[in-house]
Amino acid sequence: MKYLILLLTLITFSACSLSKQNRSYRSMINGQWTLQSVTHPNNPGEFNADLFNTANAFCYNESTWNFISNNSTGSYSFSNGNCGQESNLIRWSIFEPGDGSYQFQFKPIDEKKKSTNNNAGFRLNIDALNETSMTLSTTVNVDGTPFLINLNFIK
Repeated sequence: MKYLILLLTLITFSACSLSKQNRSYRSMINGQWTLQSVTHPNNPGEFNADLFNTANAFCYNESTWNFISNNSTGSYSFSNGNCGQESNLIRWSIFEPGDGSYQFQFKPIDEKKKSTNNNAGFRLNIDALNETSMTLSTTVNVDGTPFLINLNFIK
């Protein structure tokens, strides 16, 4: 009976563990980043879209993002005074859809670490990630049309 309990405990812990690549991504993301630019590679010209139900895409240029990997929390704040000065708190993680790709996901939280958006969040593709740069991409709607954007971070 003791061996059965031990075996079930080991299976439970191994099923809940993160993959080696997931742990590596979490480690690289940990720290302070600057969102250097929001670009739209497949669409020339300017665009007007809100990101993450918070602010217009232009507000995110030069925004500061902090990620704490040991408790999966963080924050971002805008450098442009017209976009708000408060810090936006988040809970984040790395999602593995099962097709070999990885996605960065986050949801807004309050000071008590409770979701502020009915547990809804956002998921972005991790297109590139190393110790000093990160590119995430997502599709947003601009005037009812899907629109690919890249978020280009530096550390």
